[in-house]
Amino acid sequence: MEESRRLIGKDDAEVVPANVDIDLYAISNFARAIGERNPIYTDTTYALTAYDAQVTRYGCLLAPPTIIAAARHPASQGAFSSKDYGLANFFANAEAEWNGVIRIGDKVLSELSLVDVREVAGWKGRRAAMLDSEAIYRNGYGAMVAKSRTSMSFTPFERGKEMFYERGMYKYSEDEVEKMIADLDSEAVRGSKPLYWEEVNVGDKLTPVVKGPYDMNDQIIWATATSAYIPVAELRYWETKEKPGLKRVNPATGWPYFHNDLEPEDINACRLRGMPLPFDRGITRFALAGNLVTNWMSDEGFLRTLRVETPGPFLYGDTLWFRGQVVDKYKEKVGGAMYQAADIAIEGVNQLGELTTRGTATVYLPRRGCEVVLPVVGGV
Repeated sequence: MEESRRLIGKDDAEVVPANVDIDLYAISNFARAIGERNPIYTDTTYALTAYDAQVTRYGCLLAPPTIIAAARHPASQGAFSSKDYGLANFFANAEAEWNGVIRIGDKVLSELSLVDVREVAGWKGRRAAMLDSEAIYRNGYGAMVAKSRTSMSFTPFERGKEMFYERGMYKYSEDEVEKMIADLDSEAVRGSKPLYWEEVNVGDKLTPVVKGPYDMNDQIIWATATSAYIPVAELRYWETKEKPGLKRVNPATGWPYFHNDLEPEDINACRLRGMPLPFDRGITRFALAGNLVTNWMSDEGFLRTLRVETPGPFLYGDTLWFRGQVVDKYKEKVGGAMYQAADIAIEGVNQLGELTTRGTATVYLPRRGCEVVLPVVGGV
């Protein structure tokens, strides 16, 4: 914590920008990684046709708003890489606020810094560190598109001896498979059919989205879509030699220069992080929760804020049901414009009934004859 406090306010050079250019390749990869089926994010022909038919205002492909996590991972890990502190690092939560949409051809430039280091009660009541980061995302013209705040937890444990979570890979029954298929077939993308604020009521439930069973393909596609920097082959040797906090001994091969960032995907090394199976990177669920909301709000809605916490793991073979419910409806004035808002409570529950994800979102919706004014001026 002391070493990390010295880094507060400095741009984190270890977390490098990734998808700066939001081109077709970046949008397509990210949309695939989150299971996106809304054509405003996946089909360039639709985007133009819908504009010509006056059912959308954009006239071009948009990126899912949570692509900011692929432009630059929003979390700093402070001094974690400088030496082996005997800690396990986990994503804890992320929240973001957007001022405008991100279009194909845009640039997303970023600033990322550590803003706070605090002590929290960790696993089994142990002292743990929580590091809070702030990221600012701007377009190529310098206008702020979004701002995020993310927390990472660092908990002491005996690596290779203790486990945070212990169970085997889940095997689905025939009845469970049939239910999953029914739920998948029930998913709905509102798309070009506007959802008007007048139509929304407190208590309305969003159509759930089903994510899983989670497997290696999902992990690889996420890593590709986010251009995650994980050194390969001999480059891992040089990086772990320079940053001993990232150095691990591979339990299968005995190679002493294995990389901490490879633990989530490795069936053997995941246990070095106290997990029985490969697991997601946490920030993935921020994007998956966003998919639930954008499916519901239609192309004319605008995701203003999203906050996601991850109290439990998303393990290899697991399935998550993301559900949402409208909990408030109101008007709010930002700058000189009035917005019609709806607040949504979000939860992600796995096949065992465990709450692994929870969050909230605020959506701005059009009124009949009155579209959402963008960009939002006077916000973040």
